[in-house]
Amino acid sequence: MISKIAYQLATSQVPSPKKILALTFSVNAAYKIKKDVTEQVPILLDSFGALTFEINDRIVVSNYHGLSRRILKRYGYKLQSNLKNIDSLTTFDDDSDRGFKENSINLEFQKVEFLNSYSQAIKNHNYAFLKDNIEAYNDIYIHYLLPQNVISYNAILTLTISLLTKYVQIKSFYQKLFPVIYVDEFQDTNILSYSLIRFLIGDNSHIYLSGDPLQRIYGFIGAMPKLMERAKTDLGLHGIALLHNYRFKDNQEMLVLDYNIRRNAESLVSPAIESNASINLRVFQDQEEEASYICSTSLRLVTEDPDSKVAVLFRAGTTNKNTTRIIDEFNSAGIDYFFGMFSDEDEDYRQYHRSAYAQLIKELAGRDLSKRVCRSVMKSLKDMYRGKSILYDSLIVLSEIFFRRLFVEYNYLSEEEKEVFAKETLDGFGLKQYLEYVESKVVLSTIHGAKGLEWEYVIMPDMEQFSLPSWMGACSDCLFKQNCEPVFTPENESAYLDELSVFYVGFTRAKKQIYFSASEIGLNYKEKNNNVTSHAFSNFLELYFNYPVIFKENYLRCPLVTII
Repeated sequence: MISKIAYQLATSQVPSPKKILALTFSVNAAYKIKKDVTEQVPILLDSFGALTFEINDRIVVSNYHGLSRRILKRYGYKLQSNLKNIDSLTTFDDDSDRGFKENSINLEFQKVEFLNSYSQAIKNHNYAFLKDNIEAYNDIYIHYLLPQNVISYNAILTLTISLLTKYVQIKSFYQKLFPVIYVDEFQDTNILSYSLIRFLIGDNSHIYLSGDPLQRIYGFIGAMPKLMERAKTDLGLHGIALLHNYRFKDNQEMLVLDYNIRRNAESLVSPAIESNASINLRVFQDQEEEASYICSTSLRLVTEDPDSKVAVLFRAGTTNKNTTRIIDEFNSAGIDYFFGMFSDEDEDYRQYHRSAYAQLIKELAGRDLSKRVCRSVMKSLKDMYRGKSILYDSLIVLSEIFFRRLFVEYNYLSEEEKEVFAKETLDGFGLKQYLEYVESKVVLSTIHGAKGLEWEYVIMPDMEQFSLPSWMGACSDCLFKQNCEPVFTPENESAYLDELSVFYVGFTRAKKQIYFSASEIGLNYKEKNNNVTSHAFSNFLELYFNYPVIFKENYLRCPLVTII
């Protein structure tokens, strides 16, 4: 995608003043695209003997909210005057009463309840409700909330959609300004973002959507199911399949496992499996033994391969007792690690970003973004959060990494672009994307938090019932209750595929090797010992692999082994 963008710019396929628009799910990924394009275009320009130009004038790279902010900042006054100052508005989540209380928002109960239901409809993919009620949703913001200088993340998108709907000339302007549109990580797009994309497409637009349906792990917050196929139909697009995985191209065992998982996702009943995958799976008597193995293996890997890093990726957060037992083992062993156990949905993680964003806006008042401004922001954050918890201490480290790289790796950006980048990163909860730059050789993270990142070695523990798969995933509706003869329905098939996607994302973070572990006696969600030596334990482990894992004699063979 980056090479194609660079080629189109270098060969003048997008004449000035038109621009290429590149959108992606995360802010950090967007600016990585811009960085790579910036580096490649001059090389191509020289190769083609073309005239040089300012690359920043020819391409706009952002995420959905960043683009919407850009549009509302310029034209939002047509809906409500406060949208001219959208950067100074307080952003919050309106999916529950909590966001309203925390920001002291004055709004009658019935309206709060309606906004909550609209936000939940996005997560539940209730498209008819969203379409029928978008104007009612926007009216509450225009008449009651924007005057209080607050706006929700969803409203940033819905108001942009409303603006482009009501003012055809504005929609036409952006369709002409962006004749070429690229979208990366398309599988994570929700209905509001998809609607925005469709408004930007005109009769002469060229659009390129790239993504991997098997890496759709944000369905619980609204990522649309089967979106790649839907977009092909809606937009009349041609599908191009990329067949080679280059992340761990030198590891044949991982390539086979990758192939088998993808075939299984394509067809649960009769996948086109060619050969069994061999996996590194260790099963221990209890959680204590497993935790000890994970610590010793992490230490061994970074000792034997000192230039490498290890990530231990968990399905659950720190509320899971299996997870905390492993973290306790790292602490007891005195092994240095970086605590990255957070995701976009963790309230403490989100609150830190809100505070950082507010401090940045405060420090920028009347000033340009500079190293001094960033130092002032960091001082305020340290005063507020340092020492309160290991999570906040980790986020302080990631903030320092981000601001440092902003003036080194992204030094090619203009001062205005650096400011936009900083705002979008903090407003988009993007600090977790800097986990790969921490100095610690061992990183503990959730699978969701690790999406988009990679390490030489990855360990995935707790490959057992109620953990991976999780209770909220496949375990709440076990496929093996009826004589171990699974019957797939649209409901349980969807739950299984969602859990398989989470597993796949974790597995594919490894560049050199992946390790799996489990324990016969785990610590379940009821915070007591849970004997998982039944056939279900074997079933769930083997559910992910086309490989007959051998345990003790009392384990029953999984009926899915022959078809996975």
